[in-house]
Amino acid sequence: MITIEKYEAPSCKYCKMVDAYLRSESEFIAEQNLTIETIDVINDLTESERQTLPYSSVPFMLFYRNGVLMAKSHGMAIPDEFRDCVQIAKESK
Repeated sequence: MITIEKYEAPSCKYCKMVDAYLRSESEFIAEQNLTIETIDVINDLTESERQTLPYSSVPFMLFYRNGVLMAKSHGMAIPDEFRDCVQIAKESK
């Protein structure tokens, strides 16, 4: 099972662009049986939780297979890397 954590912030214009991209990929997401969890770094996380994140800016996505981090993508590279990250998450050993 592939779970993707998508980290964003309410006022982030790049986050909105990533959301638009993900909407355009809705068929692929459904076909691959992906679960995407959206995490608002401002409202959903405490300051101490924010300090442990792998990136200091949003958007970024973490791709997990069965709870194990397999791939990550950050910023405007997300649309270019999304399908590759899904493939890595599914096939990496």
